[in-house]
Amino acid sequence: MRILQADVVKFLCDFIRAELRRLPDPFFHDVEVAAIEPDVAARDYPDKLVTVAVSTVSDADLHLSDVSVRVNYVAGTPEFPDDCVKLARMVHAIVRDCARVADGNPVAAVTASRGAMSVVDEQLRARWFSLFDLVVVGTLVP
Repeated sequence: MRILQADVVKFLCDFIRAELRRLPDPFFHDVEVAAIEPDVAARDYPDKLVTVAVSTVSDADLHLSDVSVRVNYVAGTPEFPDDCVKLARMVHAIVRDCARVADGNPVAAVTASRGAMSVVDEQLRARWFSLFDLVVVGTLVP
């Protein structure tokens, strides 16, 4: 019997994107959500961006994994970070609430969350990030 680890990044990107579009505030409807950040020099760099990356994965059980995830938020400017703060706070709340029993949802629990916190360095965009520890259920492969 083999257990295939879930693609947590794909799930979270799809989940965050769908939840943002359901919100009544149109500010969230055009946020780009991706696994990879585009080249900073790209002309079509999005105004509001969320990226998701897995930091570590530890197998806790035959079918469960402990997964650490970093979610990055980019919006606004360092001088005017309000858009980034708004985005970070909402997405942080969405990820904290992502564990549920539903088809296609591998997240069994969110065991810890840290953030949202600002990234202090010289950049053209304001940047914040959050860290999450998730318990993720794998899929049985026959």
